[in-house]
Amino acid sequence: MTTQPATQRVQRKPGRGMRPWFLIPKVIAVATYFGAAAVTATLWWQWIGCQPDDALLANEALAWQLQTIRQLFVEIAIPALCVCLLLGAILFFQHPKAFINMRWMRVKLLLLAVGLPMGHLVMASRLYHFRTAAVEGVIHANLKQQLNWGFAILLMGSILLVWLGRHKPRLKQNWAKTFTSSVKPTLTLSLILLTACAPGSAPAPGNTPGNTTGDTSRRGGTSGGETSGGGLPGDFALELFVGGNAQTQRKYLLEPNRRLHLERGLEAKVDRYPLHYLTLTHEQYRQIVKLVLDYNIYAEPPHPQAKANCKTCRDVTITAWGKTHHFRTTKNGSPPTEKLLKLLMQLTEGNS
Repeated sequence: MTTQPATQRVQRKPGRGMRPWFLIPKVIAVATYFGAAAVTATLWWQWIGCQPDDALLANEALAWQLQTIRQLFVEIAIPALCVCLLLGAILFFQHPKAFINMRWMRVKLLLLAVGLPMGHLVMASRLYHFRTAAVEGVIHANLKQQLNWGFAILLMGSILLVWLGRHKPRLKQNWAKTFTSSVKPTLTLSLILLTACAPGSAPAPGNTPGNTTGDTSRRGGTSGGETSGGGLPGDFALELFVGGNAQTQRKYLLEPNRRLHLERGLEAKVDRYPLHYLTLTHEQYRQIVKLVLDYNIYAEPPHPQAKANCKTCRDVTITAWGKTHHFRTTKNGSPPTEKLLKLLMQLTEGNS
């Protein structure tokens, strides 16, 4: 039997900062690089790579073909790749601690660190020697075969990098135990929920905060392989920071081992790990997890316009599965968020 919870009405915080201004040109640069690399490889295979050795003639036509292939790669693909690396570095250093703890990012950085210099040295040297020999009237079959494999590996490696950046695979990582959160200190209220349940435990499409129900079977309450006792996700982590003055400012950090860390007053900071903690009972831990899952608090909010002069609004940042959502919420407009705060205050009452 399901219950109908209170509706979570939220208002999105205007804008997403500078990230879209870097992300959009990066997508264009990636498309430009991949397109130029694919065209270069196709022309090589069509003109030279797939032709029989005895059919190739070291003449002006071959020299023009080699020059065209070189210009496509040097004048289009490499500049686009440099733009990709520059914009990617800017996006990475917006949240460096968060990204460096993700396995897909580590794999991507390793591939770039190894593949870029090696690919440049191998492809540039082989193409230079092949062009030099062609000018002298000699066709090197061995170099041609190496370049065939080089272009194939280049395209496959590029596809792998694009896939890693687009899909951000979990790679069997337990987010709650390995992820170190880092939030911009300019936020008034930061809420970070990191869950790494199985794919079947992700929120079903349409389960936004305004239309969720109490049925947890679709949101990880009872599905997925990584669960703790009672059908709860075994890799659940929750971090919440409430800004304000010395009386109201506080930070909560719930870990998978049921330790609820707490810091109050001016010592509570967004980027500081709270040292004081208490160990919750399984029932208390279940209450927090069930409240977050039932109300789908970590889901992406809808898109109504936020009130510019809202004095009672709270800026909230929610991160789940490596994606961050910003929105603005109020006490009357977001009862689930207030219920979560009230529950955490009740559980930590009398502790410091």
